[in-house]
Amino acid sequence: MRTAHSRQRQSYGRSSSFYFIGRLSSYLGVALQQPSCEDLIQLDSASRSFSSPVVTTGRALNRTPVGVSTTDTYLTRSQEEYFLNRFWTTYHTLYPVIDRADFDAHYGSLWSSETARNPSALVDILVAICMQYSDALVPQETSPGAPNLDNIDTVISGRRFYARCQLLLADELEGPSIATLQCHIFSVIYLSNASFQNTAHGHLAFAIRTGIILGLHWKSPEKLADEDKEFRKRLWWTVYALEMKMAMDLGRPLAVNMSQVTCSLPKAPQNSSTPGVNDFTFNEHYVKLILAARSVYVIFHNKCAEVLAENDGRSLYHDLEALEKVAECVSLRMEDLRTWQRQVPDLIKSKRMNCGKPFSTDRSALDLREHSSTRLRRQRLMLELLQHNLAMSLYRPFICFSRVDQTPFVDANAASCANHAITITNIVNQVLNESHLLAGLHEVFQWQWNAAISLIGYIAAYPTSPLSTASQNSFSIAIAVFDILGRNLPIASSAAKVARDILKKVELLVLLSSNNTSTVTFDPVLDSLTRDSLPQILAYESFNSLESIYTGLGNVSDIWNFEDPAELFSPWMPYPSTEF
Repeated sequence: MRTAHSRQRQSYGRSSSFYFIGRLSSYLGVALQQPSCEDLIQLDSASRSFSSPVVTTGRALNRTPVGVSTTDTYLTRSQEEYFLNRFWTTYHTLYPVIDRADFDAHYGSLWSSETARNPSALVDILVAICMQYSDALVPQETSPGAPNLDNIDTVISGRRFYARCQLLLADELEGPSIATLQCHIFSVIYLSNASFQNTAHGHLAFAIRTGIILGLHWKSPEKLADEDKEFRKRLWWTVYALEMKMAMDLGRPLAVNMSQVTCSLPKAPQNSSTPGVNDFTFNEHYVKLILAARSVYVIFHNKCAEVLAENDGRSLYHDLEALEKVAECVSLRMEDLRTWQRQVPDLIKSKRMNCGKPFSTDRSALDLREHSSTRLRRQRLMLELLQHNLAMSLYRPFICFSRVDQTPFVDANAASCANHAITITNIVNQVLNESHLLAGLHEVFQWQWNAAISLIGYIAAYPTSPLSTASQNSFSIAIAVFDILGRNLPIASSAAKVARDILKKVELLVLLSSNNTSTVTFDPVLDSLTRDSLPQILAYESFNSLESIYTGLGNVSDIWNFEDPAELFSPWMPYPSTEF
């Protein structure tokens, strides 16, 4: 799909929302006998308006980069500290890869006066990401209480600091340090927040290779203190978790072969005041969650490669027997996520009302009355939402528009996708209306958009199923969520408009299918078209497909960095008990 400010199309894999949007767009275009809806389902994001986050405002074709130098002064010390203080209560609680005492000492040493600071790429990227966060906390028109900043799109607030960070990092390519890797980690987060997903993915390559250059993927030297060993482990697994998560989000190959990694997982030290929970507990289970999702992702692609080799590379959506085999395999492998759920300490699980279960899709409301710290409550929410988003994305490829009977695993996985999407929507809606715990966190919007796309796809594919009604109700709630988020994030306002537009098309589809339920045998809208349209109906499921590039490649999985699932878990991370 063309998702960036470019005439060139970009490639996305089956687990990505972009791939699913491509399938959904093609299907709606054929089913409703209208032009493709691809552009209709694209958001007005910064990445589609600007070629990079380092540009001047405006949409003219001839944009110029932000002019920066390593000696520029953009804010006073007190203004910088206003933003840096936010870092420790937000991103540091989610990505604890910077020691505060070391950073404070470093930051203090940079100031020769209150108005002149020596260059530091690490300080620059932290200021940039906290400016981005701060601007997302207040309505778009004004930013009361904050320093007087340029009136620019909130997602690229801090772009001068980001640009200067990259300028300074260019001199560290040959001799990177721990600080270099820390800069790369938060540059990736900054870019992801700003919707520059391909730029972020490319930047992750620098981050991963920097970690490898520093030897972080290996077992730490014995001479290091235990605290330093744990820090190196946490740094490596955080950046690798980001890489795995983004690869799954975009449906792309993984960067590192796990058999080459000897660095064990970090262990959060015990805290006597709150047993089982400390500053690093969230990070430990965040990494383990993504590893569990990775095992499902690997199985999914290996099984796809296997069945494609057997059917000469036909699209899985043209060979529903093959798709059913993949669906069964993935359904069984999802036990890895349930194993992870059982291992999470109760203190970092979001409590539910009416005996509801954490991490479940039972639609019980959250219990937000607890008197825990804001940090802990936010970590719980982010862990729960991430789990639902990963599961939803792994189930979503089985929402199949060219359906037939006798695909129980395909249908069950599609329903699971919708249930996770409903749960995400319910949680985000409740938290936004009852607290400020998710305010300013751009990833929450990304998860909600991911959920909305999954819901509308399920409604289109299963318009007469019992779950379709609940999905339609949830989609209406998702639109209301976008309206709330849109007060602060321009892209959310775009999402609300796109959602309303696409809902009109899908409502027409549902109406057509409800008038033809007695004769539906292949597709909900087949009988609203002529039988001569059948080749077109088949075509939409392969229009955006990559299966054709696999033909003649021999072992398809060789082009992906996948291993035997049993090798994904070293002795330091017990392999889940599920047999395959």
